[in-house]
Amino acid sequence: MLLPPLQPASLDGLAVYPNPPQVTTATERGAFTGKRQDNFSCVFKKPGRYHLPIMQLQWWNPKSEVLKIIELKSVDFEVAPNPLLQGGEAASVVESGRSLWIG
Repeated sequence: MLLPPLQPASLDGLAVYPNPPQVTTATERGAFTGKRQDNFSCVFKKPGRYHLPIMQLQWWNPKSEVLKIIELKSVDFEVAPNPLLQGGEAASVVESGRSLWIG
């Protein structure tokens, strides 16, 4: 497979756990295709604001013979303390105005 894995940023207070990638390749009538899907589970360990920076993926397009770059947008999170836990452990996340409750 010619598509490299994504490398998420390392941030204080955030644990990132990569799931196994889903990789498929196929050849049909001499045309080679490949697909890679990376998924990550993120655990916010403490309240605060988090910024995941832009991630870039470079790949070679054999048809056009050009190096391509795909850019994934940055994402901002605001993690609120869990009112049910002592010590202010993180429990909810606000992403672009939406609340997501985490465990």
